[in-house]
Amino acid sequence: MFSNFLARLGVGATQIDTQLNKNSFYPGEMAEGQVVVKGGSTAQEIEYLKLQVCSQYKSDDSTVVTVLGETVVSQRFTVQPGQTLTFPVQVQIPYHTPLSYYNTPVWLYTAAAISAAVDPKDNDRLNIAPNPLQAAVLEALTQLGFHLRASQYEYEGHKYHRAIQELEFSPGPEFRGRISELEVVFMPAAEHLDVIIEVDRKAKGFASMFVSEFETKGSWRVTPNMQRNLAEQLRQKIQSMI
Repeated sequence: MFSNFLARLGVGATQIDTQLNKNSFYPGEMAEGQVVVKGGSTAQEIEYLKLQVCSQYKSDDSTVVTVLGETVVSQRFTVQPGQTLTFPVQVQIPYHTPLSYYNTPVWLYTAAAISAAVDPKDNDRLNIAPNPLQAAVLEALTQLGFHLRASQYEYEGHKYHRAIQELEFSPGPEFRGRISELEVVFMPAAEHLDVIIEVDRKAKGFASMFVSEFETKGSWRVTPNMQRNLAEQLRQKIQSMI
């Protein structure tokens, strides 16, 4: 009875550890590994065991944790005292997961619901790198002289109703003087990448008397067969916007 009481308080209770084969992934990639459940000093019934890919964004003056995707590892089961159970897992990193730029946090949250007890938890920080198409666009931007200077991950409530990552680039010599800033939002999918591009361009002539710059927004769909000449295609896209 006393051991049961302590387990409810988290003393001598079940322990959970998620072990992934690696910790760096790209949006859309399948993460593989295992969840190890170690029994404590008394038998405990686990109502569910699940994994969540999480991040956090700024909303006004507060920070909001958002669940990007969830996978149920197991439904109800019982772990006996001292018993070790291993569950192989596969978790897809959601396509809309933000990249790990400027300390944008992404982590894998492991949770188990235990009846009448403190629920064990496990957090594993993930590094989210660009997927192949995102990497190709970023390389094309680099070839055109653009430099990544900031990343904002904030809630967008008009169209997507979720947090969106906006990458901000300063122009190189080719576009300096015509563009003050280039903003890029990636919308990855299984077979393509939609890129939302916003150009903050410096106003010239009569318009400059009233505004210091104009904003022009456009969208661009990138597919794998476009990668060979991507920088030139991107140059033409940007030039058409200014």
